[in-house]
Amino acid sequence: MTSPRPHRAIRRTTGRRPDAEAAETRARLVAAARTLFAQRGVDAVGTREIAGAAGVTHGLVRHHFGSKQGVWQAVVDAADAEFAATLQPLADAITRTETESPCEPDTAAFIEGFIRACARQPDIARLLVHEGSVPNDRLDYLLGSLNSARAAVAPVAARLRAGGALPDVDDDEFLLLLLLAGMLPFGVPALAQGVLGQPLSPDRHARVLLATLFSGTSDR
Repeated sequence: MTSPRPHRAIRRTTGRRPDAEAAETRARLVAAARTLFAQRGVDAVGTREIAGAAGVTHGLVRHHFGSKQGVWQAVVDAADAEFAATLQPLADAITRTETESPCEPDTAAFIEGFIRACARQPDIARLLVHEGSVPNDRLDYLLGSLNSARAAVAPVAARLRAGGALPDVDDDEFLLLLLLAGMLPFGVPALAQGVLGQPLSPDRHARVLLATLFSGTSDR
């Protein structure tokens, strides 16, 4: 009588590639960390809490990022990429237009696009608030990530200077102005609403900032 053949182990697949699953896990961890960091700051959040919020095991945090600092850098990189994807096409439109008038539609479109991006991503402003108080390694990394934003706003600042608006303001000063006047109000919505008596409107805020920037130009 012939002995029965041993059963071969059957690999069960979910129909998804391991690299796709890894990318999804990484994205969930980054999204969870971004929310928690923006709410309470990096120091107040542990990697176990990040894993729990993402619905994955704690070991996957170290597997994908090595440490909480690695998670922080991934959060900053993701936020920077999203913001740059919004700003760069608007900046390119200004670069293609040869004019010294600061009131051209593409200049206004950049400011409006910047404000709307800030309104969609208020957690970026909160991250800046948490990490911008004292010098540290995380702030250094955050400042390095601002290079893409700095490059995007440079043609806008040049247009404003050439047209007589903000004539003595350099690129870095203009970037700081946009971060503080354009972005920060969306990171502190309770304060903004308390001052205004109503929720902050992105469209209204953009018009106010545009009016302020162009108030000294002759062709407005």
